[in-house]
Amino acid sequence: MAEVKISKKFFLLNSASSGLMMAANLGVMLWLQPFLLARVSPEEYAMIPIVLSTMAFVPVFTSILTLGLGQFVTVAHSRGEHDRVRSIVSTALPLYALASTVLAIIGVVSVIWLPHFVSVPPEHLWKWRWMLGLSWIPPITGLILAPFQMGFIITNRLVYGDLVSVACQAVRLVMLVFLMTVMGASVLWVITAQVASQILEQTTQVPFSLKLAPSLRYKKGFFDPAIAKALLAYGSWALLSNGAQAVKNSIDPLLLSAVPSWSHAKQSTHISAFHVGGVAPRQITGLLGILLRPMIPVMAILHGSGNQERCSRFVLKSCRYLGCLAAIMGGVIAVLGTDLMDVYIGNTGVSNEFLSIASAVVTLLSIALCIQSMLAPVGIYAMASARVKPWGIIQAIIQSGNILVTATLLFGFGLGAKGSALGTATYALLLEIPIVFWFITKAFSISWLSACRHVLLPVIGTALCAGGITAGLHTLIAADSWIHLLSIGAITAVVVVASTYTFVVEADDKIQIKKSIHRGFSLLSARANGNQDKK
Repeated sequence: MAEVKISKKFFLLNSASSGLMMAANLGVMLWLQPFLLARVSPEEYAMIPIVLSTMAFVPVFTSILTLGLGQFVTVAHSRGEHDRVRSIVSTALPLYALASTVLAIIGVVSVIWLPHFVSVPPEHLWKWRWMLGLSWIPPITGLILAPFQMGFIITNRLVYGDLVSVACQAVRLVMLVFLMTVMGASVLWVITAQVASQILEQTTQVPFSLKLAPSLRYKKGFFDPAIAKALLAYGSWALLSNGAQAVKNSIDPLLLSAVPSWSHAKQSTHISAFHVGGVAPRQITGLLGILLRPMIPVMAILHGSGNQERCSRFVLKSCRYLGCLAAIMGGVIAVLGTDLMDVYIGNTGVSNEFLSIASAVVTLLSIALCIQSMLAPVGIYAMASARVKPWGIIQAIIQSGNILVTATLLFGFGLGAKGSALGTATYALLLEIPIVFWFITKAFSISWLSACRHVLLPVIGTALCAGGITAGLHTLIAADSWIHLLSIGAITAVVVVASTYTFVVEADDKIQIKKSIHRGFSLLSARANGNQDKK
């Protein structure tokens, strides 16, 4: 097979556009949380994480069908097998149509019955049903449109899809501001604007995707039972890993709402504080997750080429660099957690207990952030290489440990939201690192020492460096405003990035970085000279 060439230009463009999309979402979140906390009760605010946690399990079921689609279509397209691409789409669409009908029925039933099992104050019950009902619409429409949105992935042109997403985030922000200011502050508008922007994004992306990959078409008579069986087989094991991911994202608010001895007010305080304290780690995790998206087609193509050595080197390098990036941000936030929460929500009227819980949560979740970001590329590789069975089992074991540790700290020791965050950090340290590193050693046939040297030690060093510099600067600068917080973070980032570039970045990557910088300056210089000539 011919050598597979990966376009570094589009990889960087995809990463940059993904970062832009996340920045747009971050802007919405930074404005929204303090705005709501100052205007609605903790009981009403707590409905947001409960609804989001409930809906986090929906992708678990849709993943049975959708996860295999991206991998199969990407490999077929990279080999120029356009008839097979059409066959995959024509096989997937009828399955998705049936599944979306089932989802719609489940959605109606959940809106009617789930409030009986979730702790929601009676006066807010109708709002909870409205928010939950709306939240079912994007998964249903997204499932139908999924086969026609693969063009961005299989052509490695994620930048175009991300530009659409950024525009839809802008629409979401405008809708939120309008609804909150004209109709009055309410958690209803959070879900309403989110659902509207998601549907707009789904429908807008389809024509662009089809233009990039015209073979993504449904054609009657192209249904292939063998492909259907392969899709379901792939997704059935991916169900384990996706289910584990859903548990990780949603279990804490659900467990906090299930403490029988707590009043509605106490439950709402802990759920809301956990949600607010997790905003920064969640946004960083989302940013790093979006930066991972360009790696999906790259890993699928590398695995399809049969170049295992190149693929393993790419995965280990991704773990190291992504982990170091997370360690810089996580180290800063872990040290400045209390000050960050005080500046962020200190003027919204929340109680001292709320602030204390949120501060502890942001610090503990920042520790878990570094670990989980470092290991995230391994999950991408497992899916791209069709190792969904062992990876699903690994994730199920890890998240079972997470539930056990969190439930023990919550129900056994009564630690509340702080216990939930402590459980997340504890299982990441004691379970996630050794189990995933075992998978790495088996998948790439390397030793534990080599895996630690290439990945773990650089990330630990970066985290300690970031935390130490931040703590030192904190003694010199009072972190009592956004300007001071950002100044400490910026100085730390510059120093640690320089150190990471010197001691962690590999020699060939340094050459590529220097070439990219040189090309960038050359391009700017050429454009400047061109503009002068026109004048």
